[in-house]
Amino acid sequence: MVETNGTGKNEIAINKPTIFNGDRTKAKAFLQECYIYLNINSDIYDTENKKIAFILSFCNKKEAKLWKEQYLTSKTKENKTIEWDTLRTFLDKFNDVFTPVDETRSAMNKIYKLRQTPEVEVETIITKFKLLVGQANLGMETDLDHAHLIGLFQKVLLPSLTNKIMHSDDFPKTIQGWYKKAIQFDTNFRLAQTFRDETKTRRKTVRWNNYPRNTRDSGTSNKMDTNTMTAEEQTELIKKGACFRYRQQGHLSRDCPQKEQMNQNRNQGQQNKKWTLKELHAHIRSLNNDERDELTNLMVKMRLKENKGF
Repeated sequence: MVETNGTGKNEIAINKPTIFNGDRTKAKAFLQECYIYLNINSDIYDTENKKIAFILSFCNKKEAKLWKEQYLTSKTKENKTIEWDTLRTFLDKFNDVFTPVDETRSAMNKIYKLRQTPEVEVETIITKFKLLVGQANLGMETDLDHAHLIGLFQKVLLPSLTNKIMHSDDFPKTIQGWYKKAIQFDTNFRLAQTFRDETKTRRKTVRWNNYPRNTRDSGTSNKMDTNTMTAEEQTELIKKGACFRYRQQGHLSRDCPQKEQMNQNRNQGQQNKKWTLKELHAHIRSLNNDERDELTNLMVKMRLKENKGF
């Protein structure tokens, strides 16, 4: 993709440099962005004056803007023409102002403070670590260089991840090997953690779906559960002549009028329903002991009637 500028030449439309505000930690990156754009469009920015003017055009915020104004004021003659520096001289002046006083020490301090936290993936930490290593001008040519970088990197990682790598087979002896092992173990751990979380969620869902229906039914709060009734409670109810179901006197549980009414309501809603085996099984599981005894007796009676018919 190209753009046509005022010179009639085609300017290749790649991303232009980010506006520079004077942040010393971003000065190097800003100049690199400028170099890329100028190099790709070298047929347009074909003189040093054009290149300097291009760089200055992006110094438009805060300290960078003030410095540009001072620089242009110092280079402007009385007749309003600009006496340009060479590109090398201009860049030296720019770096004197915006390059950190001690970039190496600043980068090393950041490496010492860099730490991985459990929620941060190791690849993110490795990217930051590599950038700081470059800013600190740390070498990777000799075994001693790698040993130094590995020592720094071990302190950056989570202790558990560092121990995992140190006790692994094929112990890495280069910083690149440590990067590879760290990514491998960290990725495997996070995949396993995700699987465990999903499994726990599924188990909770299954347990809830299979939970006995009568313990979730708020409408049965007044009904006695004979499974949880103690022997003493049952004896006391028998002495009073009260039913086990609702603790009402004057009848037994099997003759409870409320039970009969509840059965009638249930039958009215289900008399035309055709049960599947799964639904029938779930319904039987929802019955209490008295209801299951009643169902068993009914089935025995039906079976006896069928046998008499043969």
